Amino acid sequence: MRFIVRVMLSYGSIMEYKINIHAHTIFSDGFNTPYVMAVMAKKLGFTALVITDHYYGRDTPFMNKEGRRLQKKAIQEAKHVLPVITGIEIPFMEQEILVFGGAVVNWILEKGLPLNAQCLADYNCATVLCHPGADYEKVLPYVDAYERYNSGNDFFKDRTIPNGLQGW
Repeated sequence: MRFIVRVMLSYGSIMEYKINIHAHTIFSDGFNTPYVMAVMAKKLGFTALVITDHYYGRDTPFMNKEGRRLQKKAIQEAKHVLPVITGIEIPFMEQEILVFGGAVVNWILEKGLPLNAQCLADYNCATVLCHPGADYEKVLPYVDAYERYNSGNDFFKDRTIPNGLQGW
């Protein structure tokens, strides 16, 4: 899921970032380390690497204490190539969402699931509905955007585009 992000800086200038906000590493169900992904992303002209590994609770592979330590070390190595933004893909209300923001990601990893709507509000994090399934409409009040394309598939091709949400 690639897109260009335009950020208005406090002094009025605009910076553009080319990023992919939904990417998994070997610490989830991906095939590469964060470092290899950063090198590949840089070659493709991306300006940052976003990692959103899966988390389905304490039994998620690599999410034990040692796995988290290894993942953090691997992310630090990748930061020598490109800026790295960490997010997480989690189950939420029988759907899957991407959650961005270091504080909430750390909270999820420390406290575990389930994550509730109040927690999302308390942490003021960015959220994206990804892989929408049946009854995806119930999640829409709690997300900032929805993943329109994933692996070349348009998830909303035969669905109503959510009102007021940005499709990424």
